[in-house]
Amino acid sequence: MASVDRLRQLCEILLHEVRPGTWVHETYVRGVRAYVFYRLEQSEVARRQAAEHFSLPDELPVFRFLLTLPLNVGVPVRSLAERERKVLGQLPPGSVRFQGGTVERLAAVPLRADLAVVSARSLSKRVMARAGRLCAYMTTGVWVRAPRVDSLRVLESQSLPAGVILEEREGDPRLLVAPRHLNVVAQTPSGWRCMEQIYRSLNTASATSDRSQSAHSLSAGVGSNTWGPRKAFSSS
Repeated sequence: MASVDRLRQLCEILLHEVRPGTWVHETYVRGVRAYVFYRLEQSEVARRQAAEHFSLPDELPVFRFLLTLPLNVGVPVRSLAERERKVLGQLPPGSVRFQGGTVERLAAVPLRADLAVVSARSLSKRVMARAGRLCAYMTTGVWVRAPRVDSLRVLESQSLPAGVILEEREGDPRLLVAPRHLNVVAQTPSGWRCMEQIYRSLNTASATSDRSQSAHSLSAGVGSNTWGPRKAFSSS
């Protein structure tokens, strides 16, 4: 686990700020291990904690269907297509609410991921390809810790959305290639699914790890732009 100060520095370099309420967690996203900087949607987190054991199925049709329903607005059940009713029957309790022949969506995206940082020992095509898997969901950077990088690799990386930071021995990280801040929207089926996968990994880490160890090995918190160890997943 990188130091809290170093992670903060990387965030400031790539995003030019550390947004209030930001947390960072090292996990796998889309098969890529990365430091993910995110902000919890507190009202949705509280709603899920009250529901207990709430977890949406990791299936794209589920998120596609949920996004057809407006949040907290009733839709006549009889207006739904047969395939939509089939998905409706697969949803866990707490996802929607039925009332007077209508169904309204209760579930929402639990967090917003602003940045992913992939750590690497070299700047290779394989590393950039891995980082590229995350660019559609959040701003992404590759953090290379090496004495130097090949100038040709740096030139090649400029055609990709991911940024590149080089940290040489006994030196501060410096930006070699600025990331492209794409128009990333979490409110798409694949985007919501990705946020759910991150959220699920947070809950798993919190449930299976000793919290004092988890705070150092898995995550560190940022609250009101003040960094400190994460005491518990639900705190802010």
